[in-house]
Formats: sequence, structure tokens, C-alpha cells
Amino acid sequence: MIKLDKTAVKAYLRTGKVYRLLNQADKAIKIYNIGLSHVKIKDQYYKLLQKQSEELQNKFLKSDSSKTCDMMRFLPPELRDDVLKRLPFASLCKATAVSKTWRNYILSSEVLWRDINFERPLRNTNALDDQTIRVYAKRGGRRLRKLICGDSPKVTDKALLALREIPCDRLQCIILSDSNISDENIRAFVKTIGLNLNTIDFSKSDITNMTLSVILSRCRHLESLNLSFCNSLTTEAFNPAIVDNKASKLNDINLQCCDQVMGNVIDYFNILFPKLVRLDLAGISGLTTKSLDNMKNFVSLKFLRIRGDLPTEEYLTLDDAFETFARNCIHLCTFSLNECQSLTDSCIRKLVQSCSKLKELDIMSNNYLTDVTMQLIGNYCKQLRVLYIGKSPGITDAGVINVIKSDCGPLLEVIDLRRNSNITDETLKEMGSHCRSLREVNFTWCKNVTGSGVGALVRQCGSTLKHLVLQECYNVAPDAIEYARKILGKNGIVSYEFRGKF
Repeated sequence: MIKLDKTAVKAYLRTGKVYRLLNQADKAIKIYNIGLSHVKIKDQYYKLLQKQSEELQNKFLKSDSSKTCDMMRFLPPELRDDVLKRLPFASLCKATAVSKTWRNYILSSEVLWRDINFERPLRNTNALDDQTIRVYAKRGGRRLRKLICGDSPKVTDKALLALREIPCDRLQCIILSDSNISDENIRAFVKTIGLNLNTIDFSKSDITNMTLSVILSRCRHLESLNLSFCNSLTTEAFNPAIVDNKASKLNDINLQCCDQVMGNVIDYFNILFPKLVRLDLAGISGLTTKSLDNMKNFVSLKFLRIRGDLPTEEYLTLDDAFETFARNCIHLCTFSLNECQSLTDSCIRKLVQSCSKLKELDIMSNNYLTDVTMQLIGNYCKQLRVLYIGKSPGITDAGVINVIKSDCGPLLEVIDLRRNSNITDETLKEMGSHCRSLREVNFTWCKNVTGSGVGALVRQCGSTLKHLVLQECYNVAPDAIEYARKILGKNGIVSYEFRGKF
């Protein structure tokens, strides 16, 4: 038609429409431009032809410019993966809807689906269910190496069944706590596709001794085991006479608040896991001075958390137990012993003199500690970053200031001084002058802290401080709280609530 009559405007419109339907925008634009050069301006369809041409050119240029900025076109694969794997997991899933190119690349990537982390960023724990795990685990398939779910109360046996059916048999890390998965299904999961696991976290579950026995006998590569708050476990689960232990690489054990696990489990650990690096036994019963003394064999230990009194056993005093323990565990970086009423300055002396690499020290709720302890910490703990010393009435301003002015003062990031009426504004002012890395401070129930000290602290540490806790500090006026919040800005939190004097 165009060849027969070059002024037939409808022919250009129809031909252009055909090319547009065929997704050939460049040819449609060419046809429209030819038409505009031959059709008379007075033609009733000329303006329509002109409009179609302009709209299509604008749309074509816009899409073309976006293509030139598409990272899938100009970045090499290793850089694409590096950019995409930094996205939160939810955003990565949304990125598959950008275009077919993005979708195909993301879903076929060997790197992006190795680690599925539903905790990054923080999520609503009630949102994760069996179907969600099934969908994303299926995308990962045999490429999946890490599955991190965190607390997942809606997850049931169907989730582990899906992992077995896919199968995700190269999985190396699973973190699935506070779920509704049965002991039998955990056992079946470990038997079928758990052979490569090096990290297991089934905390807050109903796991039993039988399942733990399967884990220790099947998971030869296991390095980290978190079974905290698993109240069906007993001490006998680790009895070397019963367990066929193949997990010789296991160096990180968390049995926090396992009610039926007793202190004599240390004897079993000495036989099964002599290379322990991290051990969390906070909240278990039956720990004594002998238990602490028996930990001397863990010469690689870097992290230890226990809680409560350590009664004397076999005439071994706490002082002697600390001396033996600290002399052997010289690589200790984190030590936590809360609510031990028999802990004294002498015990702390033995600890800090031998363990010079301490970075975190938690000795809260200990009535017999005095400023001597603070002086020892200041003298020996040169690398200290975190200090919990609250609920210790023997600690005063002088002791805290001694630590603040020591070599570790500029390194301190977290200080907890809660429920100590001896702490005054003097401590806060010295903190502001010396603690340049401070991120979190807790002054709950420190009744002698006032707005003057708070102001001095936030003025000098406002750039680093992220959390300031002033609960029940009734001598701090509301205007001081507002001033602190203004200085810390949107990135900082000031916790303040007042119910009454004590």
C-alpha cells in the first residue's frame, strides 16, 4: 500500500502498528518518520501519525537508556553476585521481577542460593511457615549450603520433609529454633541429608537423647551445636560409654537452660570434645568448684558462660578452682559468671592475671566484688570491649573510673552498671572524656545519676552511642532525656521509664 500511494497516511499507521505488535519499535519509528515526510500537514490523520511517532520514540529512548544502565549487561558475573548477595533476602526475591534477564540470572546463580537467611533483615517470626521454606529451598536445591530461619513457631515437620524430598543433601548449616518440629523428624532429617552439617541449631525443641546420639554418630563434620532450652535432654546423652561419637571436630556447644543436664557433663566433654572453643552452660544445675577445675583441660577455650553459685566440692575452694582454670585456659576472650555470691576479688585476680586476652567480661550480681576488682581489670585487661558489672553494691565511682582511665577505656563499647546506687555523675563525665568507642551504657536504677551527667556523656559520646538506658533514674529530668535523644538522633535510643523510688 505504501508503494502504491506514499501519501496514504492510514497505511503508515497500520504498518507501524504491525511492527509494534511484533515488538520491533525501531522499524515502527522508521515507518512513521517516512510517513511524516510524505503526508501533507493538512491531512486529517497527520497529527495522529505525528503523535504515534513521538510517543513511540520517547518510550523507545527511555527503555534504551535503562538498558545501558542494566548491571546485568555491563558487570562481570563475579561483581553481579557480589552486589546481589548484599541484598536482604526479601529484596533479592523481589529482584527476580525486574526483568526476564534478572530473573534467569538470579535463579540460575550458583552463589546467591547457597545461603538462605530469613533473619536478614529482622523479620516477623510469625511470617515464616512451611510453604515459604519449601519454595525457597526448592530454588536453592542442591546448591543450598546454609538455611537460617531463627525462631519459627509456625514451622512444622513439613519443612524438614521438604528439605529431604528436594533433596538439599549438601546442606552445611541449619538454624531452626523454637519450631514445632518433632523429635522423630529431626532424627530422620539428620540420617538422610545431615551428613555434611557443620552447624546445627535446634534450640527450644523437643530433641531427645536418641536424636542427639544420631547427630553425634552421623555428623562427622559438626563444629557447632546449639541445643539450648531443650528440656528433654539429659546428661546421659553425652555419656561416652553410650554414644558412638564421630563428631570429633565439635568445638562449640550451647546447652543453656537445659534443665535435666547436670554439672557432671563436664567430665563427659573432657573425653568426647577436648578441643572445645566455646561452651555455654548458663542455667544448668549441679555446677561446682570441681566443674570449673575440670575445665582446665579445654586449653583452646575462648568463650565460657556459666551462672549461679559454684559450691565447694572435694574441699576445692573457688579460689583454687579459678587459679587452676585460668592458668590453663589462657586464650579465654569471653567469660561470664552471673549471680555467683561466692565470687571474690581474689578469684578475679587469678582470672585477669592469666587471661590477658579478655575482651568481654560479665560478672554481674556478685555481692562481694569491690573496687579492687575494677583496679585489677584496669591493670590487666588491656583489650576489654564489653563489661557487665551491674548489681554489685561494692563497686563505686572510684573503681569504674579506674577502668575508664586505663588502657582499655578508649576501647570499651558496652558498660552495664545497673542497680548501683554508688554511681554518680562523676562516672558519666569521665566516660564522656575517655570512652570514645562507647555504643551502649546501662544505668538502670542508678538513683544518683542526674541530667548534668547525662548531658556531659552524650555531648562527648553522641557520635558513637547507640543505646543509653536510664530506666528508673528518677533524678534525671525529662528535659535531659529530650536533650539526649536530640543529640543521639534517629540512630540512637534512649530508654527511660519512671515508676517510682525504691
